[in-house]
Amino acid sequence: MVSPPHIPVSLLGGSILLLSVAIQPGLLLVYLIGLVVCKMAVDLRYTVGRIDPETASLQQVSGAAAAEYTDGGLDTSDRRVRTFDLSPLRRVYRRQIGDYTVFVPR
Repeated sequence: MVSPPHIPVSLLGGSILLLSVAIQPGLLLVYLIGLVVCKMAVDLRYTVGRIDPETASLQQVSGAAAAEYTDGGLDTSDRRVRTFDLSPLRRVYRRQIGDYTVFVPR
């Protein structure tokens, strides 16, 4: 839903977008490619996850939705939270890279 303060900004942005596409139709392709690149950058940059050792599962949410999960608790009923079964993994290599720990399956 669009809130009232966002209406003038969206009207201005929409009119600029339509005007620029009307003047140069090739810009539509540039805008679409830029949109895809920006979405991929956000998805790669923002990821929140939690490993549950009891169930051997990984819950992860990526992108803009990850900003909602700042406390570390993930709601598994949320469709944006993906769950991966890690029980088939028997051994992993653990590498410490700065402040990050990377786990690589053997």
